[in-house]
This record gives sequence, structure tokens and C-alpha cells, in this order.
Amino acid sequence: MRIGLMSLLLALALLTSCEDFFMQEITDFDSGFTPQLSLFALLQPKDTLVIVDVRRTIASIGGDDSDENFRRSIPDARVTISDGTTTIPLTHNRSPNGHFANSDTLPDNFIHPGGSYRIEATHEALTASAMVAIPTDSIEREDINFVIGQETSGGFTEVTVTADIANLPGQEEYYVLITERSSAPDFRRRQRVLSDFLQGRANLGDRLAFKPVSLFEFNKTVIQICATDAATYNFLNLRNTAVTNADNPFAEPVILPSNVENGVGHVGGLNCQFFTFRR
Repeated sequence: MRIGLMSLLLALALLTSCEDFFMQEITDFDSGFTPQLSLFALLQPKDTLVIVDVRRTIASIGGDDSDENFRRSIPDARVTISDGTTTIPLTHNRSPNGHFANSDTLPDNFIHPGGSYRIEATHEALTASAMVAIPTDSIEREDINFVIGQETSGGFTEVTVTADIANLPGQEEYYVLITERSSAPDFRRRQRVLSDFLQGRANLGDRLAFKPVSLFEFNKTVIQICATDAATYNFLNLRNTAVTNADNPFAEPVILPSNVENGVGHVGGLNCQFFTFRR
């Protein structure tokens, strides 16, 4: 019976094109997929720019990856941040590719070490939210070192900054490096990038080095070196692995952890030291 069934399937594949046959199998596959909202944000004390990325998930099989609400932050989602007493709506802006609250809407010291905050997003019939606590401790400034380098190629000179930090003995700590760039004349338009993340372990030596940051073409670069927790580091590390493996059909599937209720993604807390470099 099993041999007969296999023969029937092969015969069907030969009578039609192989592509049509197997695409029909995929089309008929019922995954039970339900769309959800995906949230991503990293909150830090003294921040005057809170960015929350809100997207909608699609099915891994048969999903339309050209859906604008999957490819970039949903412009008409309703997004808020709350400390339990004050709730602030976040407006949408394509420039930082997300919903954000800037210094005009965010009260002074609204986000502070030890504070807890809820991010909530709603779009059509979908709602997702996440709670996050901000770490109480940050890296000591005297434990951070910078090395300035430059490389000339094709008549252009690229200036880089490499940060390294003390790897404290007997501890497993987690760190994030964020780069925020702006140029004259309007320094209020800022480009923020998650540049690197590290885990401190005893077998890595006395110092931990981040990837170099380029200062090319920007008048002002703010480097933020932040302490975070294991959950945020693990999410960033696994997300990086998933992106790396995306084009490899033989790679092991990566399941991303999530702290988002009724959705997926991660909202993490940071406690940062800020350093400004100008060209």
C-alpha cells in the first residue's frame, strides 16, 4: 500500500511540472497560522528618543513577504509607553523607522534606573504589550577605553573608534553598543543603530572589544555603551543567528525567545554611558 501511494505521487509529479505539483502541496498545507504583532525596543535612562518597531508577522509558508506591515514598522498602529502612572502616545516617523517619543513629549527623567515600563501596540484587531525593567547598574566610565584609528583608500580617509571595556573577573555580564549619528545643520535628526553586543566571561581575558565604529560622513557621533540583562543579550544573539541563516536552507531553524504578551519580539532595558565624538 505504501509503495502504491508513493508511485501515485510520483506519477502525479511527472504528469504535471514538478514545480506546480510541490507548490500545490505547499498551498494546501494548513499551518494554522494566526497573525500577531511583533515589537522591538530598547529603553534606557535619560533617553530623549524612544523608538519602538511594530510589525505584523506573516506565515513562514505561503506568507507574502512584500506586505509593507511586515517589511517595516506599521504607520497607523497605536503605540504607547507607560510607567503605571503616565501613559504617553508615540507618534510614527519613517526616519527612525518606528514609533517614537522625542524630547518634546517625553518628561524629564521619565525613564530611570530601576523603573518598570509597559509598551503597548494596537493595530486593527491585534494587540501586543511587554513589560521591561531598566537595569540599576551601568558600566563605570573609568572601565571604558577608546582607540582612534584611520584608514585611507581611494583618496578617502575613514576614521574609526574602537571601544573596549574591562571584563570583570568571576562575572558574566552583558553589554550593548549603540551608535547615534547626526550631521549639521539639524543635529535633531538622529540615526540610531544597534552596532554590537557582547557577553563577558572569565575565559575572554581582561578586556572586551566592540566592533569599530566609523565616523565617516557624520559631524557628530554619540557612542552609547550599555549594561543589559541575559534575556536581551540572548534575543539579540539569536536574532543575529537567524538573519545570518536566512539564506541557508540547510541551517538549523532558530526559535527566538519573546517577552511580548499576545505577540512576538522583545522589549529590553539598558543602562548606558554616553560618549560624543565630532569630525
